[in-house]
Amino acid sequence: MSTTPHRVSPRPLDPGRARCHREGCDGTFPTDSDSWRKASAYCSWLCRTVDGSLYSLERESRKNRFDGLDDRYTELWTQLVGISDLVTEYRRSHDAMRRHRTHLRRTEEGHSQ
Repeated sequence: MSTTPHRVSPRPLDPGRARCHREGCDGTFPTDSDSWRKASAYCSWLCRTVDGSLYSLERESRKNRFDGLDDRYTELWTQLVGISDLVTEYRRSHDAMRRHRTHLRRTEEGHSQ
């Protein structure tokens, strides 16, 4: 059972950063020793929550394989994968908006000089 395949970021990682462990996420997190994110290996609490939910459901499903709930586990898994995909699309859209805003700001600064 897996979610969206991990898409390799088109830009190289900055030194001191690592990729988020949630499948499909292009996010990064700082690897310095003072970062709270280092222990969790996720770029955000949202990625950590979604990935943790997927892991828990998969573990529970394997533990209770023959209890007649396979269809329900499949339905829950499908819903969680959908949520994971939505988080990926949200992050990509948010990052694109942030890059565009930065570009506009730099363009405005260039015209004001």
